[in-house]
Amino acid sequence: MDVAIDSINLCGISVYLILKIKKFKIGLRKNIFLYLVCLVFGLSSLWNTKNFVLDLVLGPQKTQLYDIGIEKRQSAKGIIGLHYYLKGTDENGDRHTIEISGSDYNRMKVNTSDSIVFTYYKNTNRLYKLGG
Repeated sequence: MDVAIDSINLCGISVYLILKIKKFKIGLRKNIFLYLVCLVFGLSSLWNTKNFVLDLVLGPQKTQLYDIGIEKRQSAKGIIGLHYYLKGTDENGDRHTIEISGSDYNRMKVNTSDSIVFTYYKNTNRLYKLGG
């Protein structure tokens, strides 16, 4: 979700800059260059939302993981940068790493099992619902 919001903000900034460029009296060549820069900026921000849009279209998918494990990672930002992950292998042998919440992490730390069924967004690897 945060990727989509960032990309929407970048698109808005691109549109704003394009509208402001019209007021510049710097010559046709420089205006065209600035328009192209804004266009590339806007298109790249739209490209970053492709996984988010695909998840909206396809919806969450249910799968079962085997050989599960959980992991807590801390980024350089400190306590705000804590991320929790569920890792495992599905029935096809594909490895998955899904970001989970801190409460899910604590629950799974206490209640360990060999497999788990969950629903997640495939393209962004975000957990939708833990359990059947």
